[in-house]
Amino acid sequence: MASLYKRPGSPFWWIKSADSTKRVSTGFRYAVPSEARNARHMKAEWDLKDIGKVTARAAHHWEAWVPTYLATRYLKGSRSGERVLGAWKTWTSYLQIKGVDCPEKVTREMCMEYVGWRNKEGRYNSKIRERIVHRVATASDGIERDHAEMLHVSFEIAMAQGWRLMETCVPIAAISFDRWTATIRVKGGRMDTRAINPSIRPLLEQIAKSQRQFTWPVLKGIKASFIWWKFFDYLRSHHPGFGDVSFHSTRVSFISKMERAGVPEPVVMKMVGHASSTVHRIYRRIQDNELDGAWAALNKNQKSENPDVLLPTSETIPGNTAAQS
Repeated sequence: MASLYKRPGSPFWWIKSADSTKRVSTGFRYAVPSEARNARHMKAEWDLKDIGKVTARAAHHWEAWVPTYLATRYLKGSRSGERVLGAWKTWTSYLQIKGVDCPEKVTREMCMEYVGWRNKEGRYNSKIRERIVHRVATASDGIERDHAEMLHVSFEIAMAQGWRLMETCVPIAAISFDRWTATIRVKGGRMDTRAINPSIRPLLEQIAKSQRQFTWPVLKGIKASFIWWKFFDYLRSHHPGFGDVSFHSTRVSFISKMERAGVPEPVVMKMVGHASSTVHRIYRRIQDNELDGAWAALNKNQKSENPDVLLPTSETIPGNTAAQS
């Protein structure tokens, strides 16, 4: 709120704004009662302006309008609505880390960095499988067995197909065992038919023989994503390095491995259901050993352009005892 004050050597009331950035003379003398009253009226007007500014800033704050907008734009309680609101919660965490509380502070760079922040490639598949096998072996009752089976099947399908978690829960009736394709419900609610990796065909045949209706048991009263969260929470507490790993990391791993193997980008996009090459490329991770070929190509090019220049090798580097031995 604005405030009135007396300034040494001045016969007038002075006024300063709530943030102290503006200080001016009111032109009203504090020794005259009627002018002192006018000075208080002027202060009240400044207060109203300050309140208006605060209200305007609050109206732009995310929580003041985003949840309401999403609930209006997407049917509240629907599958799409829950998915969008869940995605917004993740965005909120990211924006808090960046110190962004309103749209005016968002930059293009922040948006480009978001997916990289959200999805970290998992490099601990052996540990994950080891823990899943332990869960399957020690499951004590029907509920525990269903949870363990969900972990096992969803992970194997995701690593083989690059599918999202809910896309791995496929109705057996939607699988063509003749053409080896599966019609799944993908992001956005539409249906898509995709080819099945031969590596998981034995697993799917085994599931079909068990008379189960879906690839993994339908869970009651709990979300598969929460079970996976608890699973990774356990790994994080026992194995340093799992802090950035999530189930979605399987999708990052699949895309990176396929492209390292030389599979064309349009083919990989079709396999995982990506429509945008911009989004697709965010999932691609570069490993250190992939740089070896780049260095070799660069050095070969430099050698051909400057045949008399001796490029350093492991044998010519001084002090390289490993090469000399």
